[in-house]
Amino acid sequence: MRSKKDIHKILAWISQMLTCPVCDTHYTSESTRLIESRVESKADESSVIVHSDCKNCRSSVSFNIAMFGPEIFSIGAVSDLTAVDALRFRNNKSLTSDEVISMHTFLETFDGNFDRELK
Repeated sequence: MRSKKDIHKILAWISQMLTCPVCDTHYTSESTRLIESRVESKADESSVIVHSDCKNCRSSVSFNIAMFGPEIFSIGAVSDLTAVDALRFRNNKSLTSDEVISMHTFLETFDGNFDRELK
């Protein structure tokens, strides 16, 4: 089982291994923030969500990193969220399928008049 201390060591190593998908610059540990972590107590499995800001091109990326024993898998997504935004939104309730369908239905007939809709 990995401890939180182990995850922080892995995070420091990963922050130097990951590169910005926009400009290919290596991240620094100072520009990488741990957003969320999960450690499985029954197996040598853990996952972390990491947010990194590129010092070169200033793009932001969120990485989902899964560790299964010695294997590490990473998926990154370019984002307009700052690390502060990511931390703030991580505990928000997920959208329901009804909310998504309702928004889709609204957007199908929306004419772009925000003044009227926001009154």
